[in-house]
Amino acid sequence: MTGTEITIQVLTCSALAGLLGAVGLRLTWREITTALKQCRLAAILVVNFAAIPLLALAIASGFSLRRDLVIALILLAASPFAPVVPVFARMARGDLALAAALTGVLPLAAAFLTPLLVHAALMVISGAGALQFNLLSSLTNLATTITLPLVTGVFARYRAPDFARALLRPVEVTSEALGAVSFVFVTATQFRSIMNLGWRAWLAIILVSEISLLLGWKVGGPTAPRGWWWHLAQAIAISHSLCSWPFRASMGWR
Repeated sequence: MTGTEITIQVLTCSALAGLLGAVGLRLTWREITTALKQCRLAAILVVNFAAIPLLALAIASGFSLRRDLVIALILLAASPFAPVVPVFARMARGDLALAAALTGVLPLAAAFLTPLLVHAALMVISGAGALQFNLLSSLTNLATTITLPLVTGVFARYRAPDFARALLRPVEVTSEALGAVSFVFVTATQFRSIMNLGWRAWLAIILVSEISLLLGWKVGGPTAPRGWWWHLAQAIAISHSLCSWPFRASMGWR
């Protein structure tokens, strides 16, 4: 692993841990469990772990992308979570409890299901058989950077609410600053690779992303008794967001 890769991993993991810890400081166990009970969890899992990977495979094949780009798109499509979703939900004043609950649940499911899905999809791609997954590394990274900070934040609010309120703003400001630095650093160091993707790859990514958002909106439920901002935040929370690409370095692929 190069120095640049280590820096990216440290920045992204630190920012994500802080952001999710701050989300946890805003929530209670009851809010999270209630949100999970009220959402369409079965439909969410089917969309995330079946519909979107199939969609990505079809679009990648239809655009005749290079093998490495097809693999990358399938990996993204089969990893149905974006750790920053609760942050977007908070900014949009959406269902923060639902966003946090799904952010905590989906990565754990993905650690088991994603390798199986990707292996099945890559069987149709020539020369992709060498790709391997480290399940233990994936679970460890996901637990330490997503689940643990989220649970720690909720527990802190439960045990010491005054301390949690005092800690909330400093954690949010610090982690958001780290996130901005991480975004700038990744963009600057990987700019040439990003520009070399080509218009077909960008169009494929946009199509998968936008269709995923629409599916998330649909599964979120058209009859929720709140405004359109709430619908959008819920759709983002349960859709397959492709903005999780900076986090792939900590997913344990090798």
